Amino acid sequence: MYKIIVVSKNKGIVSKDELSTFAASLKSSLDAEVEFYTPEFLGTQVTFHDVVEVWLLFEGKKVLGKVFDKMIDKTLDKTLDAFIKWAKERLSSEENKRPKSLSIYDENRKKIKSVILNTKGEIEDNTEEEQLIKPNTPKKSEPFFEKNVERNTQEKATDL
Repeated sequence: MYKIIVVSKNKGIVSKDELSTFAASLKSSLDAEVEFYTPEFLGTQVTFHDVVEVWLLFEGKKVLGKVFDKMIDKTLDKTLDAFIKWAKERLSSEENKRPKSLSIYDENRKKIKSVILNTKGEIEDNTEEEQLIKPNTPKKSEPFFEKNVERNTQEKATDL
């Protein structure tokens, strides 16, 4: 079992609603719980990209071994496919085109994959670029879909 958290780094530009087709694609192709998060304060971060992060939170990976490695590969492929489809659709509907960036992290804050869909619709892999600041793992994500609302509400009540 695993959970995927989709993070919008600039919620004023890429909202939860705008990411819902991407989330639905992840949910259906990977049969995973998908949640949404955006940081409250981003400081002085300025970007000309639509910036999306995906966090893959797995349970039981030590037990699975090689099975886990195959699962990661499948998850990365399907996540990239879903992102590229979403990003190309978004790019084609924009009057002022902006590059779309995706970074995929594991629960240890390790960048697994990073790509950019440029304004020409070409994919650039920038996974190997040095990561200067490790991002913080999303702490209080919210569900994309109604099924998770009751569980998430109960969790929030226990946080009080």
